[in-house]
Amino acid sequence: MPYFYTVLRMSYLAGSGRNWRSFSRQLGKELEKSSSHPWRFLLVDQRNHGQSTFRGHEGPHTIDVCAQDIVKLLDGRAPDVLVGHSLGGK
Repeated sequence: MPYFYTVLRMSYLAGSGRNWRSFSRQLGKELEKSSSHPWRFLLVDQRNHGQSTFRGHEGPHTIDVCAQDIVKLLDGRAPDVLVGHSLGGK
């Protein structure tokens, strides 16, 4: 079933999206009940953190570069909801 809504969850600098999996599953179930549509959660790690595929990537590791990574990931598709914590919310 295709997803109707997307939540982009950005972790803080030293964090990992894995820390939010259980919470996201439960919240997704609750949101689906209230909206009657399926939700997906993209749990994004900042470069060189968590399960990031950018491990070993040379710097700089600035907020601007992290933002560019997210723009590339989304490929022109804006999420319905953006949730950020600490650096992930900047």
